[in-house]
Amino acid sequence: MNRDDVEKVGQAALASIELLAADWFPNGVREGREWCIGSREGEAGRSMKICLSGESAGVWKDFSADDTCGDFISLYAYIFRVEEAEAMKALACEP
Repeated sequence: MNRDDVEKVGQAALASIELLAADWFPNGVREGREWCIGSREGEAGRSMKICLSGESAGVWKDFSADDTCGDFISLYAYIFRVEEAEAMKALACEP
């Protein structure tokens, strides 16, 4: 994938960020503009937060592991434990 493809995949994922966050983390809850969960394992809690809107949409932080990043592709890679190239391909296939 080239840079334009990466940007397109990232933008498409951000357009569905709340739906994807709820699908990936059904035990999470929305608090303001963040989706809150316990960790990348998906348990209920508030140690991991994903920004759902605004300029920071897609930025996430797992406070329990002190991991953070600024894009939704890296979030997919983090929670599914795959390389970012695989995450981009998987997100490109998301409905």
